[in-house]
Amino acid sequence: MFWWLLTRSRELFRITVRDGKQRLTRGYAPVALLNDFGSAVRRVKRGTIRAYRSGDSARLTFSGDIDADAAQRLRNMLSLYPIARLRGPS
Repeated sequence: MFWWLLTRSRELFRITVRDGKQRLTRGYAPVALLNDFGSAVRRVKRGTIRAYRSGDSARLTFSGDIDADAAQRLRNMLSLYPIARLRGPS
């Protein structure tokens, strides 16, 4: 239970992908980032993308049908956004 609470508190956002269409299901992600992600997940049938705070940056985890090439593209896109832009509007 403690591990789940700790992990959830560090989660920045969660995106679910169904038939190449993404949907933000938790947290906040800039519209520009979501637009960028859209091209990388176009061929994904089902999957989940989670972003977590990790020190001064963010890291992604993937589940489902997201292959290694799409995962690397997503990581590259996320690296262009500083953590401050991922925390949501104030």
